[in-house]
Amino acid sequence: MGPLAAAHGAPHLLLAHHPDLFYQAATRNIPLTLSGHTHGGQIRFNYGPPILRQSSFCLDEGLYAHASSLLVVSRGLGSVGLPWRYGADPEAVLIEIQAAGDRL
Repeated sequence: MGPLAAAHGAPHLLLAHHPDLFYQAATRNIPLTLSGHTHGGQIRFNYGPPILRQSSFCLDEGLYAHASSLLVVSRGLGSVGLPWRYGADPEAVLIEIQAAGDRL
């Protein structure tokens, strides 16, 4: 059984608009959470921390791990409020999930 397989063999993942649900999902043994919402901060000077944080846990962008759970936070392609970004380039993330026996 691979890291994303449940006891009955089906993969479990959570599609959560807001990444702050990740720690609650991890306590429920959800192995993978896919999220967005933060736009990567949308405005960052010198590619530093976001000017306005959308996550209480600083889950702004990228890959995070907690216990045996993973979170992927995409910056996405759009913006909110202001019609532009600075220092938080848009991104489209491609995630390939394979069964443990299917690895090459």
